[in-house]
Amino acid sequence: MIKQENFRRALKAALDGPQAKDVEWTSNGHDFNVKKAHISKVAGELLIDGTDGHHLSHRLRFRPDDQLFYKCRVAPSGDVRSLEINVKSSVDILKDWFETAGKIAAVAGTILGAGQQATGDGTGKADKVDLDKATPTPSSIELLDGDWRSDAEFLIANIITYATLREFPELATRPAPIAGFTAITMTVRPEILAEFTERRRRHTEAEFYCLRIIAPTGALQVRSAANRRDISRQR
Repeated sequence: MIKQENFRRALKAALDGPQAKDVEWTSNGHDFNVKKAHISKVAGELLIDGTDGHHLSHRLRFRPDDQLFYKCRVAPSGDVRSLEINVKSSVDILKDWFETAGKIAAVAGTILGAGQQATGDGTGKADKVDLDKATPTPSSIELLDGDWRSDAEFLIANIITYATLREFPELATRPAPIAGFTAITMTVRPEILAEFTERRRRHTEAEFYCLRIIAPTGALQVRSAANRRDISRQR
């Protein structure tokens, strides 16, 4: 379940600042600190930099927080390039999502309403995307599996999408929808979602038998491929 107000708070923190602390945008029980990403134009492309000082922190008790850093370039076509995240499974999953169910050029019109929802006056100005009314990118809920990293992936997917639509609002005015997507609703066709799900399954299966020792308790952990949660048992 998405907590809409907290989602908007986190999205605004990442895109506009200031930092949001102790924010939970799903009902999965994961709290984060969200710092403002550095967003700039480089050679005609959008650079979204969520590296050190601009990143997400997963808040933990009794040990240091998990830090998640991200960075990517987005072309004027909406194609996400050079995606970097310091958690490899997150890179693989988000790359597949942006290539299938989260293709920005395909969902731009449904999010921005061909420019009208973005500005309220139809001018298409990039600086007037209304984050107070923002809703999650269509199908981004498919990224959620209960693990803290999936909550972070969900937010990063929306940060990248909304930053792109601010900079390139003309994506919402394309004359024809991209094949495979529903043009007038917030729904992505089942076959597109199925393709993304299958890609994610193949990536995560490789992790299923990955065992590691956790100090100082000596708990042996098995990384679950299905939902990437830690299943612990004492040695």
